[in-house]
Amino acid sequence: MKNNNLTLAVCRSSFIILSLMILITACKEKESAIQLPEVSESAVNFIVANDLGRNGYYEQKPIAQLMGYTAENMDVEMIAAAGDVHHFEGVASVNDPLWMTNYELIYSHPELMIEWNVICGNHEYRGNTQAILDYAKVSRRWNAPARYYTKVMTTDNDTACLLVFIDTTPLMNKYRNDSISYPDAYKQDATVQLQWIDSVLTCSAEKWKIVIGHHPVYAGTEKEESERAELQAHLAPLLERRGVDI
Repeated sequence: MKNNNLTLAVCRSSFIILSLMILITACKEKESAIQLPEVSESAVNFIVANDLGRNGYYEQKPIAQLMGYTAENMDVEMIAAAGDVHHFEGVASVNDPLWMTNYELIYSHPELMIEWNVICGNHEYRGNTQAILDYAKVSRRWNAPARYYTKVMTTDNDTACLLVFIDTTPLMNKYRNDSISYPDAYKQDATVQLQWIDSVLTCSAEKWKIVIGHHPVYAGTEKEESERAELQAHLAPLLERRGVDI
């Protein structure tokens, strides 16, 4: 289902992902004009958002406002922040002022003071990626236990969904081979991560499996096809073989 503001992916059960792919014109509409879909009371709702950090510019503030409005009116339980929370050079440390101007002061709506499950994007890899993990010790809503990890969500009728958060940047040679611009990427073992993804999906007993990463496996975009080609060669067969739903 689509409207001008939201794209909804229904996970064949009562799991609903609200992916905020918002046009600039839609961001400027009044909240009263936004029509949110009706969902089951037993559903688990969460927002998926990426490329968030713009220092408050490039429509970041109205998008944050719309996220807060959605969370308030749809009982959103968590945010899946799929990378690039910090454009454009990542952060230097947990004390970097960008934490305030990219995140804390922007996503300040009371209903966004919920768990944010975070993974790195390529822009985080231009800075200090360890700071992304360590910020969980600073902010009670920031959750980044590792570069890749899992989370299980369960509906009121005990239907379980496995969320697998993966770290896509080190899976691509474009970033791994550029140790100057992406100093932390080449240090990560892509083979180990792929084996881990295969293992957790194989062992999963949950009904639904959703994998969340920064880079898409398939996309209509002007960006280089070589990025997706690598994911299609190494990641896509694994996801298909293990029955990933989304």
